[in-house]
Amino acid sequence: MKFLSIVAMMFVTFFFAGCSDDLNSTALENLPIIESPNQNRDEKIPVDVLWDATISMQGFTTIAPMNVYRTLPDEIENICASIGDVNFYRFGSDAMKIDRAGYRKFTEPETYTELVTSMANAVEISNPEHLSIVVTDLFESESDWSLVTQRLKDKFFTKHLSTAIIGIRNPFDGKIFDVGLKAQSFSYATGGDQNRFRPFYLFVLGREDVVKDFVNRFEKFRRQQVIQNEIEYVIFTEHLTDRAETFATLPIIDSQNLFESVELEDNRVREFGIDSPTDPASVTFNFKYKPTLGACSIDRNSLQTQIDFFTLDSESDSWIETRNARADGKFSLERDEESESYLLKFEFTPERNLQIDRWNFLHASLKPPASSFELPEWISQWNMGNIDVNPAAFDGTKTTNLLHIAQSLLDAQFESSQPSLVDLYFLIEN
Repeated sequence: MKFLSIVAMMFVTFFFAGCSDDLNSTALENLPIIESPNQNRDEKIPVDVLWDATISMQGFTTIAPMNVYRTLPDEIENICASIGDVNFYRFGSDAMKIDRAGYRKFTEPETYTELVTSMANAVEISNPEHLSIVVTDLFESESDWSLVTQRLKDKFFTKHLSTAIIGIRNPFDGKIFDVGLKAQSFSYATGGDQNRFRPFYLFVLGREDVVKDFVNRFEKFRRQQVIQNEIEYVIFTEHLTDRAETFATLPIIDSQNLFESVELEDNRVREFGIDSPTDPASVTFNFKYKPTLGACSIDRNSLQTQIDFFTLDSESDSWIETRNARADGKFSLERDEESESYLLKFEFTPERNLQIDRWNFLHASLKPPASSFELPEWISQWNMGNIDVNPAAFDGTKTTNLLHIAQSLLDAQFESSQPSLVDLYFLIEN
C-alpha cells in the first residue's frame, strides 16, 4: 500500500462552553455527530457463507496440487466458528439454505449444477446484522453489477457497514461461461503453472470491525499454510485504519491558547478553556498511520478542510447547526522521518469560530476528495475488459469487469460516507 493513504480523512469536533457545570446531561447526551461505537469484539454474531454453485466454478475443484479452493470449506468454517454460529447457502439464479453435509460437497465437481449466477440475489438474502461471506468468481455483466451495487448501497453502505474482496489464484480445469459482450464460453486449464492460475473471490459483507476481523484472521491463517498461492485484498470501509483515532488513543504533544478544564466520562471528548479569543489556538498530536489490510491509498496532498458549526439551544438542550463565513480552522501534517510518524495539528482563531456566551459545537473535517482514492494495483492487473474476446487471446488469469466492480464499490462507499482516520471532540470554555 502507498503511504500516501495516510491522512485519509480527519474529523475534529469542538465544543465551546462557559462551564461544564452549566451543561446538563441531556445536552451531553445529544451531542451532534458523535456516534456510540458499535464495535464489540467479544460479541458473537451469526455468519452466513453463500457459495456460488454455477458450472463455471466447477473447474476450481478438478486439480489437486496447490488447490486452496478444495480446502476452503473447512478453512472458512473454522475461522468463522470463533466469530459466531455459521449458516450455509448455495446460490445460482436463486439462493437456498443447505446443511453442513451439503456445504462440504463444494469440494466436489458434481455439486456445481447452476446455470446462472446472481450476485444480486446473494446480496438480497444477506443479513446486515450478520457477517456474510460469498464465494464466487465475480463473473457479472456491467448491468448486473449495477444492480448489485445499488443493493449493497441500500443494505450496507448507508448503514455504515463494510465490504471486502479477497482474491485467490487457484488451479483450474473446466469451462468459463458468459465471457465478453457475446457471452462466449471457453475451456481453460492451468495445469500446475502458477502463472496461469485462475482467480476466485471471497466477497465479505458486514459490520466494519467484524469484516476486518475476518480478513485479518483469514490472512493470518493462509500465511501459516504450506500452500502459498497468490492472495490479494481490498476493503471498502469508513475507516482506513483499524479504527478512527480519538482523544482516547491520540497522544497530545502540544497545545497553544488552550487549557484542559474538566475530565469527561466519555474519554473521546475533552473540555478545554481558551486564554485569548484573538490569539490562534491549536492542538498537536503524534499520529502514526497504520492502514488496515486492503485499504485504498489516498494522496495526502489533496486533503481538504471542512468545518460544521452548532450552538446549543438552552431551552431544548438540542444542538442547532449554524453557518460561519469567518471560520479559519485548518489542518497541517508534517512527517517525522525518524519516528515514521506524523505531527498532526489543528489551528483556529477562537473569535472567528465561536459565538460569544454560547455553547458552540465545531466539527472540523480533513477529507480526501473522491478523486484521490486509488485502488490497489492488483485490481487492474487481474481485470479483463467486457469486450468480444478472441479465443486465442482469452486470458483465464483475469476477471471480466473486476475494475468496474471494485470502482463501483469504492464510489458507493464514498457517496454514503467518506472514510475517516481521526475523530476529535472538544468542549471549550469561551
